[in-house]
Amino acid sequence: MGKMIDAQSIVVASTATQWFGQEGKILRYVFVHSIVLASLVGVVVAAMAYLPPFTALVPVNHQTASSGDRISTWLPIQAPFSPCGMPPSP
Repeated sequence: MGKMIDAQSIVVASTATQWFGQEGKILRYVFVHSIVLASLVGVVVAAMAYLPPFTALVPVNHQTASSGDRISTWLPIQAPFSPCGMPPSP
């Protein structure tokens, strides 16, 4: 998202499209898209944090009783393997 409103990217885009001196128009056009994309990302993050169907997509770390290693699992299913694919230590 930040790369869309980067000055160097805008100059490269204006040169590549032969829109010399039109950097301001490109910035105004891209700025609106950046705001819309940032708002969309904010809505998705808020949904994953607070709406129950989407909260299941967030990984949860559980403390194992025997070794103290953290195993990342996805709700509501608890995987019998750690994230690296090795079985948890006994």
